Amino acid sequence: MKSKKNIYFVSGCTGIVAMDVGKSLLGQFPETIFHEEKFPFIKNISDALKTLNYILRQSSGSKPIVFSSLVNPEIREVFNHSEVELFDICDAFLDRLENCLHEKALLLPGFSRFIDDNGISNRAKAIDYCLEHDDGKRTDDYDKADVIVLGVSRSGKTPLSIYLATHMKLKAANYPLTEETLNSYRLPEGISKNIKKTVGLTTNPEILSQIRQERYPNSNYAKRSECLQELRQAEQIYQKYHIPYINTSRKSIEGLAAQIYQEIGPYKKTSLLNETNPLIERRIYDRYIIKDVYLMVQGDYIGQLVDISERGLAFLPITSCPLKDRWNVVLVNKIKNISTTELSLKVIRPDNQHTSKSFDTSPKPIAAIFDFPSSKEQGLVKEFIRQSC
Repeated sequence: MKSKKNIYFVSGCTGIVAMDVGKSLLGQFPETIFHEEKFPFIKNISDALKTLNYILRQSSGSKPIVFSSLVNPEIREVFNHSEVELFDICDAFLDRLENCLHEKALLLPGFSRFIDDNGISNRAKAIDYCLEHDDGKRTDDYDKADVIVLGVSRSGKTPLSIYLATHMKLKAANYPLTEETLNSYRLPEGISKNIKKTVGLTTNPEILSQIRQERYPNSNYAKRSECLQELRQAEQIYQKYHIPYINTSRKSIEGLAAQIYQEIGPYKKTSLLNETNPLIERRIYDRYIIKDVYLMVQGDYIGQLVDISERGLAFLPITSCPLKDRWNVVLVNKIKNISTTELSLKVIRPDNQHTSKSFDTSPKPIAAIFDFPSSKEQGLVKEFIRQSC
């Protein structure tokens, strides 16, 4: 049976910092059920005392957890109570920062969120642009966009565009890949001349089918086969125009927006990183590997490569793969029960030329190839992929 715990977030302003930090930490404890409440705009000791009394009454003897982003030390001290577990975010860092920066902190709540008129104006302009260029509207005006999001119906284009506009002040347009576009494999001129700021979305057909079923139950539009066909055509369009694309499955909108912001936004970082950095290496692979590198065992396709990291190569099992959990990214060591001397990787480049290479794994299971950092074969696999792409 899961345990329960009362959680309270207290702040002198919006409480966003306290909640973000607290929720990030609490997310590491899935076996506990949390009852959460937020108390923003605690401006004085009187407000703090009222809040503390409420917390103690609600907790009825069970020691609650309080996350505080209060900057005023006198107000913070109210919550330093014997019947409360206090996690004081500001107290943990402000003193050290003062010593490091040789400057006294202002101790003004919410100061980082004070926005000048220019900031408000840029956000408003981004939101207006997003709404005016939603769902393929005004493609002739895409030159003014910061980012153009492509995807099939119900792939998450609009909510992602709105998030980019409201939280990152990016002028985000989105364009639906309709049946006409998918069958012609041609994008409008407004997109083709702005490819460098275009990103595509894809997902798993089962997930897309489920989303469409909620809107149009038992329709051809929602069938898995239709979803799979549309996603394949969309990815072929991305490859034709050399558009980077992201699989949105199991990813938060915040994570997707951050990835797009880093790759296409005004503070693009990838080109500034050292070439040997793993982030660059992963980026080099993205265009080809997500769709075009496959793991084969004894001539049978087993999985599609989706990631390279310090943990090894990660594969998504494909239709013919004899694994139960198809829709989670599966590390190769989860299929180490397959032992063979006939492991090979095949790279299919955008020009449809194939390159394959076999690796002698005897007498080890295939998982041994993908163990970091000791595996010599891992380096061979990565070098083969780099040369093939």
